[in-house]
Amino acid sequence: MALVGYSVLDQTFTLASGQSDLTGFQCVKLKDDSTRYDALEIEICGDATERPLGIAQVDQGQTVAAGKTVTVRMLGPSRAIASKAISPRSEVKNTTNGMVTDAAAADTEYRVGFALTKTSQLFDDMLIMVCPEQYNT
Repeated sequence: MALVGYSVLDQTFTLASGQSDLTGFQCVKLKDDSTRYDALEIEICGDATERPLGIAQVDQGQTVAAGKTVTVRMLGPSRAIASKAISPRSEVKNTTNGMVTDAAAADTEYRVGFALTKTSQLFDDMLIMVCPEQYNT
């Protein structure tokens, strides 16, 4: 699916040591407890309380091992993996194993962005507009 005319913000990071392999388009965050030497290391998001950096641009069927570099989409359209049925225009947040789920209006957790396409079940591939830093207070 091609989107013409959208600008994106991609940056390359290193997958932190001790992390599981990145597979598919998972939500990632900056490494916890980082020092200035490993500030550009990332980890897979585990739940919506973790501030997402963006979506790792790793095609399904491919893997990136710990210590290897990966491109992260920090702003713009990206594929993502759904953890359940999600409607277009719904705000989405990260959840277990870097997947996304819809965010209720009352949720006080970080958002990854919003859904551009619909999903109907767990592990469906979808398109989202990545715009993290939204936090519903």
